Amino acid sequence: MFSILRKLGWFFKLRWKSYTFGVFGLIAVAILSAVTPLILGNIIDQMVNSTLTFQSLALQSGTILVFAIAMYGLRYGWRVAIFGNSTLLESILRNRLFAHFTKMDSQFFHEYRTGDLMAHATNDLAALRFVAGGGILSITDSIFIGGTTLFSMIFFVDWKLTLFTTLPFPLLIVAARYMGKAINKRYRKSLESFSQMNNRVQESVGGMKVIKTFGEEEAHYDDFAGDIENVVARNKAVYQVDSAYSPIIEGITGLTYVLTLFFGSYFISIDRISLGQLIAYFSYLSMMTWPLLAIGRVANTLERGNASYNRVTDLLSKKSSLKEAKNPIQTPVAGDIS
Repeated sequence: MFSILRKLGWFFKLRWKSYTFGVFGLIAVAILSAVTPLILGNIIDQMVNSTLTFQSLALQSGTILVFAIAMYGLRYGWRVAIFGNSTLLESILRNRLFAHFTKMDSQFFHEYRTGDLMAHATNDLAALRFVAGGGILSITDSIFIGGTTLFSMIFFVDWKLTLFTTLPFPLLIVAARYMGKAINKRYRKSLESFSQMNNRVQESVGGMKVIKTFGEEEAHYDDFAGDIENVVARNKAVYQVDSAYSPIIEGITGLTYVLTLFFGSYFISIDRISLGQLIAYFSYLSMMTWPLLAIGRVANTLERGNASYNRVTDLLSKKSSLKEAKNPIQTPVAGDIS
């Protein structure tokens, strides 16, 4: 699954400065987000104990406001850096593909039809853009936001409560690994079906005069309808697996909330944690929802990107049979044609 990151290593090295800024921006947002529930929990505990003063409330509320403004600026910065890089990757690969097309011989264009090549230059490159943008975002969020939130749950609330309520989380790793392989296989077939349909459209539109001259409109329409049905079937197969991610994550999250309510209430009754800490813990659980969803997105995005990258590199690896002369004629052609 993560092999696509190694394959795109050349681009990450090229843009390492902006990616570093973007990742550090994401980490900073994760840290600031982890502090906010603690402040809210502290305010609630002071309210319960009747020790909350206007000065304390103003100070803590002001801190939350400052954090919110800082997170806004950081989010803007990392979005510009990461998603700007993803667009640049798509541009570089599209230029490479077009330059490669101009150097290839006629045999290449017999093997790969125009519609197929257009699909490589659109859908495949879009999937790679998602890897360099949303993929990096999902990986960073799943690691650092999830890690920071889990750290806060263990050390700022209660480690036993965290242990008991996060037992279902390892199921996500098993599900992501299994579904990622299934998506990769099915997504590659969906790309191939789209290429076939795209090629049918290009040939039909380009040769419409000939088709209408021979009265073949209905036959071509039937062929196109068959291609459409194949595309729909292939994409349905992809989404049948892809659609299972969210229900699994929501089910695990729901189970975690039930466990938290049960063990949290018990720990409050024995004075192990306070009401404010339990509310802060629920805030942390809600923050864990996105990292858990990110795990599913990572598997999906990386597997799709891996299939697309292999299709693009297969094209770029093709060699032209045309051989350039070592000492080509430099003088302009002159003479009469008879």
